[in-house]
Amino acid sequence: MKSSIIIFIYFLLISALTTSCRLDVVEPEPFDIEINQPFQENRLNYLNYELNAENFSTSAVIPLNFSVSKATLNLTLIGHSNGEVKVEIKDMGQSIVFRTELSDNLPAYTRPLNEPHQSLLTITPNSFSGKLRIRITPRIE
Repeated sequence: MKSSIIIFIYFLLISALTTSCRLDVVEPEPFDIEINQPFQENRLNYLNYELNAENFSTSAVIPLNFSVSKATLNLTLIGHSNGEVKVEIKDMGQSIVFRTELSDNLPAYTRPLNEPHQSLLTITPNSFSGKLRIRITPRIE
């Protein structure tokens, strides 16, 4: 009898602990930034650039800080309503590694990048209205 009470109390204690130890992870809303105020997070082996634009024409040049030999470029353009935006990556010798001009929605575009060390990312909007996200992350194979 005594052991069944101990088991019951133990069961209640474990049940209470497992139901109360819940972690709610709330993802931030995509493009939850002010209009025409680009958000940039640039650190070793990672770049995140987001722009929620309305008739925006201010360029940005961002040095990439990568120590890995392979990376992945992810582009997203949604809510496009006007203008275009040019995205260009040049290596140390000013050779173009990647270039595109976006003038329509692009829900997801992924491209591998080799040797992203000391590269420059140039973003050139021209009367651009839309939501742009550029992410560059290490590629693990």
